[in-house]
Amino acid sequence: MICFVDIEHPNAINRDEKSRASHLARMTERCMMFEELSGVHCLPVHFLRVNRKDLLESKVQALIISGCSIDWKEYDFGGFKELFTLLKNSNLPALALCGGHQLVAYAFGGECGPLRPLKPGEEDLNPNYHPGMLKEWGIRKVRILRRDPLFDGLEVEITVPEYHYWEIKKMPKGFMNMASTTECRVQAIKHRQKPIYGTQFHPESYDDQHQDGKTVLNNFFRIARI
Repeated sequence: MICFVDIEHPNAINRDEKSRASHLARMTERCMMFEELSGVHCLPVHFLRVNRKDLLESKVQALIISGCSIDWKEYDFGGFKELFTLLKNSNLPALALCGGHQLVAYAFGGECGPLRPLKPGEEDLNPNYHPGMLKEWGIRKVRILRRDPLFDGLEVEITVPEYHYWEIKKMPKGFMNMASTTECRVQAIKHRQKPIYGTQFHPESYDDQHQDGKTVLNNFFRIARI
């Protein structure tokens, strides 16, 4: 079984009925995708309901940690205590996506922040989301810096979706930087001893024309021996 940890802020989920329905549909779609690729059941769990003892006793084989839409300053990090302890005190394979990638950095002592303000005349790729800030938005090229089983079958440059304006500013202790773009130095991380990965890009948002993310997910499931 896979556990898909939802780290979206409750305020974003419960803003109104439309937000709740949209969030539920997105989580259901992602779980169905992970089940199809892995061949095992995917259990969605909100981060406030993570219980490390229950997950370990239920024989969860891997974690996938979602992204989020609200800035970290809005979160009470005490709500991540169980998730952080699970990551630090077990060898459970984990793949953290976008905001989850940044959250893993925080868990292990890293620092995160906005990419940078836009320069004069620079295009805002999504004016409705934190206007005036640089964003990596849409399908982008990412350079692999270190070969790893997560990138088996892929070229040195991969094509994947990106939707973010924050990044890891200071590497978390015990991790390696695995990939990069010109504007975002840390696009993928890996723990040196544990099977914990993070990607700033969104492998789960692959489409028929851009399949590199699907390869990353399949590789992670193989790493997790699923």
